[in-house]
Amino acid sequence: MVRKISILSRLGSGAALALALAACGPDDAQNKLANVEWPLSAYGIDAGAPSNMSLAPLPEAEPMVLDDRPAPGGAVGQVRNVSYGYAPQYFDDAYANDYDEGWYDEAPSGNSYGLIALASVLGGVLANSPPDYGFAYDGVEPWAWETGDHYRRYAEPIPGGWRTYYYAPEADYPFLVRDPYYAYGYQGERVAVIYDRHGRVLDPGRAWRQRQIAGRYYDRGFDLYRASRSERRIGVAAPVWAQRREQLWRAQQDWDRARDRQRAWQDWDRRHDDVITARWTQERAVRTYAANRFDRWRQQDFRGTAPRFYREAAQDPQLRKAVLAKQARLYRQARQEQLADARDARQDAAHQRQQAQAIAERRADSRQALLLDRRQLAMQQQGDRVAQQRQQQVRQQQTQRQQVAQQRQALLADRRQQASQQRQSRVAERRQQVAQQRQARAVEQRQQIARQRQARAAEQRQQVAQQRRSHVAEQRQQIAEQRQARAAGQRQQVAQQRQAQAAEQRQQLAERRQSAMAQQRQQVMQQRQQAMQARQQARAEARGPRGGGGPGHDRKQ
Repeated sequence: MVRKISILSRLGSGAALALALAACGPDDAQNKLANVEWPLSAYGIDAGAPSNMSLAPLPEAEPMVLDDRPAPGGAVGQVRNVSYGYAPQYFDDAYANDYDEGWYDEAPSGNSYGLIALASVLGGVLANSPPDYGFAYDGVEPWAWETGDHYRRYAEPIPGGWRTYYYAPEADYPFLVRDPYYAYGYQGERVAVIYDRHGRVLDPGRAWRQRQIAGRYYDRGFDLYRASRSERRIGVAAPVWAQRREQLWRAQQDWDRARDRQRAWQDWDRRHDDVITARWTQERAVRTYAANRFDRWRQQDFRGTAPRFYREAAQDPQLRKAVLAKQARLYRQARQEQLADARDARQDAAHQRQQAQAIAERRADSRQALLLDRRQLAMQQQGDRVAQQRQQQVRQQQTQRQQVAQQRQALLADRRQQASQQRQSRVAERRQQVAQQRQARAVEQRQQIARQRQARAAEQRQQVAQQRRSHVAEQRQQIAEQRQARAAGQRQQVAQQRQAQAAEQRQQLAERRQSAMAQQRQQVMQQRQQAMQARQQARAEARGPRGGGGPGHDRKQ
């Protein structure tokens, strides 16, 4: 019942999922799941005035659409084979023989079922309600559900069924990812526990293949979260949801059957049942309302505009009245149990005090009777006078003993009170130390995550810089090669032009030489003809008439 009192003292506090990080690394085969606590507040229950209860925030959802047009860059409900997951013929040796217990942890710790139990509870609360919105990522359209207190579930189609991701409020990485064969639980950035489809905890030393897959799922969970925040949210196609909803609901029912076979899982649910019921009373009610409202709309062949499920639920006075009444009952039950515990504690303390007093009185009476018997015997032996003196001494001793007994009782009461105060102070100190340790661990987790993000960002920047430098170097090399190619082409072109010019010059020179030679030959021919004509003329003149007065005649005379 102490847990009931602590629950009431935490009413109205913020929601959190405190997952402690273990010291071992992500590949350590001896990883054990640390304690998974769930200090959830019960919205709307005021410990001082239950009549003034207010309801938790309602979930928000995009209106559904009537067509199945894909989101930008995505395909509605498309199943594809992804490289980071498993192929359609996925098979694991762990299922070759379900009776081979060597694959499983024979003695899982009491905290081993905290993560899968929390995810299963969240899935049961969401039940068969339509997705709140969809978004485009990696060629498909994942679906998202987000509770009023910001727990989230994403679902994406894969070969063989669906892969679902579960997130705590304000968390950008999932605390559990489930595919049709296994569920992977995380604490911090390490794989803390792996469950098979029957809810059994796998031996971490044998599940090396699943641990590798779990690491890729963890990174994809962050990518999905980032896409859900950056991409445009779209309404889910009502006909597609009507076709696919049964697959997700069957997966939830498989979890329920697995829970019935695992006692540790049932124990976790039993320990947190009152907190879960108080926290998600309204969430469960409005999700059930949305599922029923969708069924009625589907029966009407989706006529009219898409219902705004949670706006209608907020305006439903009967639903609000039922939620408030249930929360009031929870408060009254917890308060009655608290008062009953306090009353039982007071009665136990009074009964213990009475028993202690009765024992002390019986012991004192027995001692007094023994002393009186001894003194009576002495009085008989030594006489009445000695007996009277001793009787007086006995009475004095009796009085002194009574005084000593009273002093001892007072001293014991003081010591008990001091011990109780010391125990209370030690308990308070321990609680304070535990709270400080949890805060320190949470701060350390956030710092580690921040450092890791900074390291990843620096590494990404370095990779981008290296890629840019290599790209620039490659561009420069390409430019140099292009310049060399252009220079070689230009040199070849100039050489060709020079060769053509030289050939043309040689041809012109040859033509000029031929022309000059032709002219010379013509001149020589002309000169020869002139010389022949001159000789002919000379001979003609020489053969002239003898009686004439030519030059020959004159020379003879």
